[in-house]
Amino acid sequence: MRARMRIIMCLLGGVAVLLAGGCSSGLQRTSQFLRGLGPMDAMAEARYQKGMHYLAGNRFELAREQFAIAAISATRPDMQRQAIEGYQKANRMIIASE
Repeated sequence: MRARMRIIMCLLGGVAVLLAGGCSSGLQRTSQFLRGLGPMDAMAEARYQKGMHYLAGNRFELAREQFAIAAISATRPDMQRQAIEGYQKANRMIIASE
């Protein structure tokens, strides 16, 4: 009976080690994914700035396109909100100019 308990305990310990190893690799993949989002925010910021430039130059269709790209690629909610607001402003300007 004791031999069976030892075997069961060893098997449970082995399973626990395997599960713990899988969790750490999952956390590592998550942190790598989050680090990869930085370039997306940089691109969203650049597109937003380009949209603002086009908006100032009365190039509303180009501005709306840049804001849409910024909104889609933004990973931060504040950046996405700004891009959507820029898109809406450019859209209002297009409608007003018709």
